[in-house]
Amino acid sequence: MLIRTVQAADARPNCRSVDPHASDTRLNTRLLDAIGPQRPTEPLLARRVRFHQSWYRAAVLGIPQYGHTAGRVQRPMGSVLTDRDALAARNFTSPCARRLYERRRLEGWGVDPVRCTKYLTSSQALTLNLLGPLSEYPSWAARVLGRVMERPDVYEVVRLWVEFAPRRRSQYLDDMTRIDALIEMRTSRGAELLAVEIKYSDRFNSRQVHIDRRPYRDLAAYTGLWRSVNTALQTPQVNQLVRCHALATIMSNDLIGKVSTANLLVVHHTEDRPSRRVAEDYVGYLNDPAIAHVATLDAFVEALAGTAVEPRERLIAANLRVRYTAESESEAAWRMSGDRSLRVKHRDERHDSKR
Repeated sequence: MLIRTVQAADARPNCRSVDPHASDTRLNTRLLDAIGPQRPTEPLLARRVRFHQSWYRAAVLGIPQYGHTAGRVQRPMGSVLTDRDALAARNFTSPCARRLYERRRLEGWGVDPVRCTKYLTSSQALTLNLLGPLSEYPSWAARVLGRVMERPDVYEVVRLWVEFAPRRRSQYLDDMTRIDALIEMRTSRGAELLAVEIKYSDRFNSRQVHIDRRPYRDLAAYTGLWRSVNTALQTPQVNQLVRCHALATIMSNDLIGKVSTANLLVVHHTEDRPSRRVAEDYVGYLNDPAIAHVATLDAFVEALAGTAVEPRERLIAANLRVRYTAESESEAAWRMSGDRSLRVKHRDERHDSKR
């Protein structure tokens, strides 16, 4: 039997994991049992993400037990950690991510303690895992953002906020908008802000906030952010991106001492084509499309790996890759489960479009 050794980023003893490609029938059955219950009725991308995270728990972290969903009706789920493993911070891929979570919790409401610590599919956990290292390695952060944004003039990351919202909302946009992450960076142009929105298997918020009103129109008038203000403020599909970009821009004077149009970075799962279309549509509404960037999760993780210099940086990037983008590692187990391949789905979609 082939055994693979995987080193965790938090310096725990190496985990021994069963190779999912082994052909032994009993081994395959045991692996699927360890992967645990799934949600067969959710969309295909969500099913694939959930399965990969369940596989990651069982095959990489070496955790045989799975937890239960929160709520009134608790269901066993392979992509949920037990309370014990959640308390041991097994949902974080590095000590940096755990520390960023703990700092953010001390600041007050904003991150969900249950989803961040127990749900392997959580987008908030993904945000913390991706950006936690960048909050403690500012030079590495500058290299990563420079590559992802194609901005080699980014030379320093100064501050990073997770789940950012102003304390006095009424003084800004007067709504409940919150940004996944807000980053202050130094570039050849001086201080700049970058709003980051990260999607895993979730889609853009379907909750439509009324934004065709004065704070947004005033912002548009003095910044020239959008080509067509009416289109930007009245298109439901881009409502969330409009709000996040507007919030980052309206905060610029307070945070960096000057009124400045914020940059925007949207990171999405490689196979999440609807989210990419929404992000690209929003870029088309901007007066300056160069301030907005759309990147796949694969591209962001590869930027982390490609700019890593120190051994610890390389280890963090390698663990993020296995956790989030190396779905090929769980593909054999996914096929054994009998579910449909994402590649087959997209091939069928291309075939149907040609009819």
